[in-house]
Amino acid sequence: MIDNKIVVILPSYNEVYSIASVIDEIRALPIKCAIVVADSGSDDGTAERAILRGVNVIYCERGKGKAIRHALNRVAGDYVFMMDSDYTYPAKEILPMLDMLKGGKLLPVYDAVYGWRKDIEAGAMSLAHKLGNKSLNVLANMLYGQHRTHDLCSGMWGFTRETAKFLAGHLISNAFTLEADIFGSLARDNRRIGCVEIEYRKRILNDSKLRMGDGIKIAMFLLSQRIRNKGGQ
Repeated sequence: MIDNKIVVILPSYNEVYSIASVIDEIRALPIKCAIVVADSGSDDGTAERAILRGVNVIYCERGKGKAIRHALNRVAGDYVFMMDSDYTYPAKEILPMLDMLKGGKLLPVYDAVYGWRKDIEAGAMSLAHKLGNKSLNVLANMLYGQHRTHDLCSGMWGFTRETAKFLAGHLISNAFTLEADIFGSLARDNRRIGCVEIEYRKRILNDSKLRMGDGIKIAMFLLSQRIRNKGGQ
């Protein structure tokens, strides 16, 4: 079990060109974080490069959802973050997300906080990708009513310890439906979800792993999970 006050999980599959930069950015933050790379069978040296950077590597079955579920069952932190390891999400955004999870006199305490990709670098997201994201946001907001999202497919989340533990036992997604699974699980359990406006950068190799068909799979996942859970009420 990897236990630290703040844990950052980096799901990875063949990110050898970016993983070191992501790790270095996290380490440059003015807070101490335990970094865990959840590697889904990379064959390009991603895991080896992470080990050379001195971080913990957890070997998982292929699939982002499987990697996150496995990692959540292997870590314990007061605050647990997950962010893609392709260098698209600036690590500095962890700081305002952490503030929202901690709360204070003027801020409510959230169970989970996601990064809303509001400031998108030119070329970081295709028009089709943007339109697909907006459509998925509309669908999610229709299905979950009072629980709304601005960015269903955001790959950057932060959780309290108890919420991370909850998700470890409730997520079922194996691949790119993971983020929809996270949002839906939290919404159905009436968890308090907040968001922070963040930057979003181009992938280093500019070769997105998402395909058009993945958007349809995410939409079908949202619908099936909502119908299944309503039927069980």
